[in-house]
Amino acid sequence: MPVKEQRKINLPDTHVKEFDKLLKNIKDLFSEDELGQIAQAYEQMKSSGKAEARLIRQVVPIEQWINDPYYVGPDVTNIYPFWKEKAIDVFSRPIEDKINEIILTGAIGTGKSTFAVLCVLRVIYELSCYEHIAALFNLFGVSRIAFAYLSVTKEQAQNTGFALMTEWLDSIPYFKEKFKRKDRLDSMLIWPQERMIVTYGSVANHFLGMNLFGSILDEANFFAGRSKEDADIKMNSKVSGLYTQIMTRSESRFIINGINYSLSILVSSSTVESSFTEERIEKAKNNKHTYIVSPSLWDVKPGNYKGGHFLVYTGGDGIDPFVIDSIEDINTILQQKGLKQISHNLPLENAKAVLPINIQSRLLSVPDEHRASFQGDIIIALQDLAGYSVSAANKLFNSEKVYESCVNDALSHPFSREKIVISTTSVSTQEGYIPIKAYLRNNIIFNRLNMQRFMHIDLALTGDSLGIAMCYISGWQTIYKGESNYNDLDYDSEKIEDEIKIPVLTYDFMLRIDPPKKPNKISLSKVRDFIVYLRNEKGINFGKITADQFQSEQMLQELEELGFNVGRLSVDRTADAYLGFTSLMYDGRVNFYDYKPFKREIFGVVYYPAKNKVDHTATGSKDVSDAVVGAAYNAIKSEDKTDVTQQSLVDIFIESNKGSDEEQYEKRVDDFLKNLSGILIGRKKI
Repeated sequence: MPVKEQRKINLPDTHVKEFDKLLKNIKDLFSEDELGQIAQAYEQMKSSGKAEARLIRQVVPIEQWINDPYYVGPDVTNIYPFWKEKAIDVFSRPIEDKINEIILTGAIGTGKSTFAVLCVLRVIYELSCYEHIAALFNLFGVSRIAFAYLSVTKEQAQNTGFALMTEWLDSIPYFKEKFKRKDRLDSMLIWPQERMIVTYGSVANHFLGMNLFGSILDEANFFAGRSKEDADIKMNSKVSGLYTQIMTRSESRFIINGINYSLSILVSSSTVESSFTEERIEKAKNNKHTYIVSPSLWDVKPGNYKGGHFLVYTGGDGIDPFVIDSIEDINTILQQKGLKQISHNLPLENAKAVLPINIQSRLLSVPDEHRASFQGDIIIALQDLAGYSVSAANKLFNSEKVYESCVNDALSHPFSREKIVISTTSVSTQEGYIPIKAYLRNNIIFNRLNMQRFMHIDLALTGDSLGIAMCYISGWQTIYKGESNYNDLDYDSEKIEDEIKIPVLTYDFMLRIDPPKKPNKISLSKVRDFIVYLRNEKGINFGKITADQFQSEQMLQELEELGFNVGRLSVDRTADAYLGFTSLMYDGRVNFYDYKPFKREIFGVVYYPAKNKVDHTATGSKDVSDAVVGAAYNAIKSEDKTDVTQQSLVDIFIESNKGSDEEQYEKRVDDFLKNLSGILIGRKKI
């Protein structure tokens, strides 16, 4: 802990009067004893300056502390060795490598919440070895140092982790003898002599005026009783906002000489892990001051198993998780990834060691005792037992291989910049003044001008980016071809060749347009002018142009008056448009160039089956991906090559592509063919 030098502070009379007034205002908030201690601390500060922090007892090393019932209580023998090792790792580091954030996720029933409380108890113990604790951090003697347990409601917080901490602390001899809390008060833990408290809450305002040294946020309490989809939509922003505010508040008080002495703990599990937790882990995985633990059940409780194991492929690159029963299963994975297969004579238990590192990382060795669970519901087993986050399964798209197969090296970004800014400004020196066409590369020529183009514009709200994309149908792929006999039809030949084709799309461009500095906004008139330029100067034949948001009404009306076929389209009201587009990708029916903003968004979009919706993560976006998907939707909807039914081709397309399962896909195609036959026969009878 840092030790600060004593500094003399002379307070003017005006400050004395202000303090007396403050004391009157807070007399109903504190007991007489507490008010007396506050006044005493103030008098001490007024007369002699800030009190000097002093070590009053030696801090016991973590290796001794974690195994001693005097410091940890009678339950010391119930703490799993796994967590004792983690505690030693966290609290034995040199000061320059001090941990100020712990993220706990993984399997259920492994003691993550207990470990979180243990860490806070250790921090409270370390502070208790000092006198005038506030002075350690350059705070006034009247400052209150607080620890917070955070949950969805104050009642929930009190009844879960805070209750555990209270009962545990009251069972520890050290805290009964050396650092005793205020008796007969269970609404919070208070050490009046040092003005240190442990409290609970559900919003940042519950901790106003407190110097938050540490906190525990148990994400499971926020999402309890909700489906994963519903939880992420309704609660993710609350968790993200609360945790970020608490961390920021702690950092603002407890960074001394470049060292952050605070400690924030985020507790989650693979079952409820939200996109916020995923993003937090992703951002912090290379931060030496963040400690991430994600154990399996057998990591924490190895003594419960006899020793036999089997292999599980955890999924990725379009391959769902499955139990590996043979070398042939491993070779199937290698073949799909274009890698060299291994010998069938190799024992299965030795196979993992000879595989490439990227494949090894996807293989999980699981105790035989859990084989039935993994064969029953592998997703639940991976989450609950292995502590393996399969949240990627909730991502709409996660196959690097499929993405690369859609990238056409003959295509390139037609603009001079990856993303641009266009503004409503009339000042020629400000960013965003020049029109969009000025960013097109010199002598750019769009291919196959005889083909109609389809565009979608994802308009920006204030402060957001705008996405725009344009594509065309560059070919047709046959999905069924055969001969059928229709005895009820009067055609020249009894044999009719059935051929069903579905479109292949190629993208001319996709572009992210960022907002200018306030008070300027993205100029929709410049978007309109660019579309007119593409038609009049570049020879683009537009089939349809759509946009979302009510702000698009004027722009679309102006384009319509100029002869364009326009419409409003929102691709995120349901997941259908996105599901159809990703099916195009998996089927190899879309061509585009590698565009980083689009790639980042399409890999980051989350799919909520229960809501039939897609959405971006808490810190993500989907401006460009919305534009790309919307353009594809317009293109698909524009064509109906069968010309035998009133049903829109887009409905057939979406219905036949909703399922990722191959059997479901084939069934939908069969159903379509039966419907087609019925329509033909019906027309003959008419």
